[in-house]
Amino acid sequence: MWPDLKIVHGKPRHSQTQGSVERENQDFENMLSCWLESNHTSKCSEGLSFVRRMKNRSFHEGIKYFPYEAMFGRLQNLV
Repeated sequence: MWPDLKIVHGKPRHSQTQGSVERENQDFENMLSCWLESNHTSKCSEGLSFVRRMKNRSFHEGIKYFPYEAMFGRLQNLV
């Protein structure tokens, strides 16, 4: 399918060494927990959609872009 694709196998890393990723995961988990509690529901699929939109719409000081804009080169439709 992709003739130039190269699969690289490396050593698995401990989650503690992936600090920024783990912090982002924790932030996402906290936001989802708050959403579920605030909306008195256990429907994670609805909460995931909400949290994803909120994360993509929050300005990132480190990269000076919104995450959606950094990934796709344009601002996310806010509708």
